[in-house]
Amino acid sequence: MLRRPHVTRTPGARLARGLERDGTLRGRDAIRHLYERALARFPKLRFELEDVIERPSGVLVLHRKHNVFAARAGLTVETFETTGGLVTRNVVYWSAEEVAARFRPI
Repeated sequence: MLRRPHVTRTPGARLARGLERDGTLRGRDAIRHLYERALARFPKLRFELEDVIERPSGVLVLHRKHNVFAARAGLTVETFETTGGLVTRNVVYWSAEEVAARFRPI
């Protein structure tokens, strides 16, 4: 469950039109909009869970995204900071494979 106000920072936010250029999403509606667009654009998207690490301040989720950008799915790390059992902040870190797949040779 997301606590209000909630902030998510992800490189994917820059790919969706109408979202803040720095990759920050604010609020449930913005996050919902991002995922609706992503699932429409990549209907074969599949997540492979690698690990979940609990920390006093929240949770780290390590996963691989298949059928999106890179031919070989690299590891993605998402941090979820929580207060009172609710997510207050989420930051996504992409793998080098995923970042490199977005650049095309000139």
